[in-house]
Amino acid sequence: MTVSRGRRPAADEVQGSNRNRIRTRALALLASGVLGVALLAVPALPAAAGKAHYVGFAATSTGMGYWITDSKGDTIAYNDATCPCSPPANFGPVVGIAATESGYGYWLVDKAGDVANYGDAMNWGSLTGITITHPIVSIADGPSDDGYWLTDSSGDVYAFGTAGYDGGAFSVKHHGSIVALVPTIDKLGYWQVNKKGDVFPFGDAASIPISPPPPPPGLTTPIVAMAASPDGGGFWLADKAGDVYPFGTALSYPLTSAGLTPGVPVVAMGGTVRGYWLLQQNGNVAGYGAAVVY
Repeated sequence: MTVSRGRRPAADEVQGSNRNRIRTRALALLASGVLGVALLAVPALPAAAGKAHYVGFAATSTGMGYWITDSKGDTIAYNDATCPCSPPANFGPVVGIAATESGYGYWLVDKAGDVANYGDAMNWGSLTGITITHPIVSIADGPSDDGYWLTDSSGDVYAFGTAGYDGGAFSVKHHGSIVALVPTIDKLGYWQVNKKGDVFPFGDAASIPISPPPPPPGLTTPIVAMAASPDGGGFWLADKAGDVYPFGTALSYPLTSAGLTPGVPVVAMGGTVRGYWLLQQNGNVAGYGAAVVY
């Protein structure tokens, strides 16, 4: 079965479906062992086994912790992030992670659109068993944790649960693969960005004035990540070399941690109040401004 571009998969096409809505977050927390368990930080970063490399970063809602995950789905939690952490079974290469607003759960997605849920993150469906023509590259949390968006490298968007479908960059002429989808602060819209730094707004993202407009001038290294500023009025773009470009109300911040490992690509980023993090392929995390590295 092939999913046509730019539409929400039908109920009978989506694994998980609305049956999962009857499970409450409390049950999910009890089943995962999150309730009543002390929050543990993981002090050391083990080397990724085999050919796995780190691909995704997600911060907790407090900004006082985060998860990083590798391409096999091995996930590490730091400070106030909780972590079931067992890699999903029968999964392809993981390409992204998204955290719930509560900070007690997260989702992983692989390039085929399979979704694994942990902690209080509910399963709102996936593309399992559906043929897609371009790989999934990103997952983003929807309104009140009741859904999520997936986007592929062409700009197709797949909305699940209460996440609204507002269009995708596949319908706009552009050059360069889409690398990320980032929702607006109220989750009523989103931006997509391609590796050339072109940003495409949908839903209420189109009404947010961004000055200066992207792409970054003089960009020579591909954009690999994007994060929204907490005030909702802008975003950061990060390139593979670790250069960060602020737009709208997003600000630049100085490095406040040990810094980046030379020669290792940046693969993901996350934003917080007055700061942001960059994740490199080897699992190194660099903090800027008020973003603390744990």
